[in-house]
Amino acid sequence: MSVPEPSDDSAQASSARQVFRELDRAGRATRTYGLHSATTRRFFEQLEAGFSAHLETWPVLGVIVERTELRLGDEIIYLSEDTLGESLAFRLYGDGVRELRFEQGFSADDLRAFLDALWGLEDPEDADADDDVVTRLWSKNLTTVSLVTAEDLIKAPLTDELRPQEHGFFAPPPGSFKGIVEREQAAAASSPRADQRDRLGTGLVGFEVTEAERAALAQALLEECALDSQTYVLRMLAAILESERSPDLLNRALAVVPGILDTLLAAGEWTALLGVLAMLEGAADANPGFEITQRMLASRVAESLSLPDRISLMEKGLNEHPEQPSEGLAQVLSRLRPSAVGTLCAILAKTTAHEHRAALRGGIALLAVDDPEPVLKGLADPRPQYLQDLIAIIVGWNQPRGADALAILASHADAEVRRDAISGISALRPYGDGAALIAFASDTEPGLRRNVLHLLSSGRYSAPWRTFRPHLDLDAISELGRDEKRALFQALRATAGDEAVPWWQALLLERGPKQRPNHEETALFAVKALVLLNTPRAREALASGEDGSPAVRKACAAALATKVSS
Repeated sequence: MSVPEPSDDSAQASSARQVFRELDRAGRATRTYGLHSATTRRFFEQLEAGFSAHLETWPVLGVIVERTELRLGDEIIYLSEDTLGESLAFRLYGDGVRELRFEQGFSADDLRAFLDALWGLEDPEDADADDDVVTRLWSKNLTTVSLVTAEDLIKAPLTDELRPQEHGFFAPPPGSFKGIVEREQAAAASSPRADQRDRLGTGLVGFEVTEAERAALAQALLEECALDSQTYVLRMLAAILESERSPDLLNRALAVVPGILDTLLAAGEWTALLGVLAMLEGAADANPGFEITQRMLASRVAESLSLPDRISLMEKGLNEHPEQPSEGLAQVLSRLRPSAVGTLCAILAKTTAHEHRAALRGGIALLAVDDPEPVLKGLADPRPQYLQDLIAIIVGWNQPRGADALAILASHADAEVRRDAISGISALRPYGDGAALIAFASDTEPGLRRNVLHLLSSGRYSAPWRTFRPHLDLDAISELGRDEKRALFQALRATAGDEAVPWWQALLLERGPKQRPNHEETALFAVKALVLLNTPRAREALASGEDGSPAVRKACAAALATKVSS
């Protein structure tokens, strides 16, 4: 509180100024420390002494209440720039008090009851806590405190003192509204037209409204009533952010936005969420009241959308409301930072609706393109649908190195996951290093195994022998059908070339144990592979076949004879 103190202040004004200074301090102490703290009691004692001293000298302490000040006659005895509810003057003025009077006999109990009525301190949980100051003061029934309200002034007959000014400099308020109101009410009661006014109502001044205006007002009211509560609240917030000039009120309005973001995310209201974000961005340009502080605060609130705890609420909006359309979801995801990818992957793993998963895949693909690590880590997850979504994301990046990451899925239990992985590898790497495809060369699903071997046999891939070696178990190969053996050896020849010759040569020379059926057939396929390879090293291996079984010696001799004759 700031109070000008000119040198020619009257003694009464100086005393009243000191009383209201102590009243302001006591009110602040009570709100801060409670009614029963030692600090508050000290302020109460000083305030009680001040009231007693003043009322002993002047039996009535009456002040005119304005928005930021209290007046005693022509003197300002209380002045505050605070118009946000903490100011004593604004608190009274905002609840309709226009004149406040304390009379001799104002006791400590009256003082405590007055402060309780002013700030609602005794029981904040009480249902009456939301009542205005006037209502609470009346409920206290304080005989030493009286007041004049704005409603009293409206109901009073229109006199020169109460008539609104239409031009010229604004005149100061009268020294006391109470005397004017009582005088005019007494005069009106004795007027011959008093009975007529009673019949017509309170005598409030109204406005003439045409039928067209009345219809327009009715239509506007219908449209407003038809709005759902969410739209209504968001429109109110937009109006405040676009028009309010008070920095503190703008800060308060911005402070409620994070809670609104949480609510909209949890409800799956993507379009409304985009509207709030656009509101934050546009308010700074639309409202001259936005200073650098408000601009920074609005920007930080918008960026807080990417906080992990906030993004996690999206899972509730997606799964508890699967019927909610995904309109706007892609745009919401595009506004997130790359740091949100990990949380979005966790949400994708739990999302059930196809449309929502598609939107999440697109958002994750966009955000993780420069840092794919969170997506690649997800490939270790066992859930088939989630893995198929991650495969789609990786393939969408069209980066050949993604093929190596998909090779980890060769051991996954679900055949559809492995099928998608094979398709993804062939799309990302249509030629070159075949190691990722070779990881599936001994797949337990015959159809997938044949598909992989067909790709490797095309001649578009190469790979070192050691990459193929884990898939060349002789017992397993002996169990394969003729077509699969042929495809396996063709793939091995096309990718490893001469590096596979020693292994084929060992097959030619091995006298297959009785417990390994079809060994000789496997060795004969090795002969055919060496013939097709037709390199010096392959021909040397065929020559060594003379030490093999009779069927192998015959096949090797025939192959070498054919080469010589040709």
